Amino acid sequence: MVTNPLADFPFFSCELTDQEIENILQRHHPHFVKHFPKGLRIDRTACGLGVFTTRKLKANRKVGRVRGYIETRRDYTSDYCIDAGGFLSLEPAAPFRFLNHSCEPNCQFMNYISVEEWEDEERRRVALERAASISSRINLARTDAAYGVEMWLETLRDIEPNEELTIDYAWSDDRAIPCLCGSPNCRGWIIAPELLNSFLRKLKRKEKERREKVA
Repeated sequence: MVTNPLADFPFFSCELTDQEIENILQRHHPHFVKHFPKGLRIDRTACGLGVFTTRKLKANRKVGRVRGYIETRRDYTSDYCIDAGGFLSLEPAAPFRFLNHSCEPNCQFMNYISVEEWEDEERRRVALERAASISSRINLARTDAAYGVEMWLETLRDIEPNEELTIDYAWSDDRAIPCLCGSPNCRGWIIAPELLNSFLRKLKRKEKERREKVA
């Protein structure tokens, strides 16, 4: 049990219950909690939990490094995972696991190791060996640190204190869902911008086929 969550982990909003905080912490390696970026807090939003800044952030600046677990299966997918390049997927830990989508985001993920590097089979072999070695010595099995992944959240514009941090999920069309971000230029769907038009055409065809069957 977390004896005094808000005292030990001040990055949680006082609006969250002790049980909510404990449930979050139980799902994360202590390594991630130790590296929780300063100046951020987790709080409730209209669509669940979200990440907020407690201080003003300048444009094009690093907010914090994205920590989490690494999956090496090439077919791995989840609602939260980030493509870390090649065969690696990063399951982010708090706080960035709770970033919400916006069609006009104020932040983005930046991978400081290129996708091309991870596609290299030699890099893959070295990464796996490095992960096995580090994990056995310091109990960081499957973490980003073990694999040498370096993913950061960076700002796209100036952000005011207490403003929510958001990213563009840019999902594929087979995972698209209606968007409720409320931004002036909301696309209506959580989907990669370049896929939106073809996705909408596909929806129209399906609706037309449905009506023809009913008629």
